[in-house]
Amino acid sequence: MKYKKNLFKLDNQNENLTGDAFNGAWLHGANFASATLTDASFIDCELTNAIFVYGILVRTNFQESILVGASFSYTDLTEANLSYTDLTGTDFVRAKMRGVNLCGAYLDKCNLRTADLTDAIYDNETVWPEKFDPKKAGAIKKLG
Repeated sequence: MKYKKNLFKLDNQNENLTGDAFNGAWLHGANFASATLTDASFIDCELTNAIFVYGILVRTNFQESILVGASFSYTDLTEANLSYTDLTGTDFVRAKMRGVNLCGAYLDKCNLRTADLTDAIYDNETVWPEKFDPKKAGAIKKLG
């Protein structure tokens, strides 16, 4: 399903939105708590302060989106694409981020301390929070 562009404070809590496309939408403050968004697409979206807590976002694509202050606590982001996203101040408490693409992502001031970053991929353009060691967290640097 495709959505119109301005969806300010959209409430899709507990919804099954598997495979839905929100590309280019303005979703400031949207609530996707406990939603299933497997294979959904949020390319080039504005998702400042969006809530995804306890969600299932396996292989969800957020490429080139703005997710400043978003909350992904206790969310399954396995193999999600967060490349070239602005994640400033985003909360990833106990998020499952195995195999996530973080190439070019801006993660300044994010809470990643209890996130599972096993096999997450990053590159030279990825900006991490101060004093955060991605290798120690299980992330893998992409060569080339």
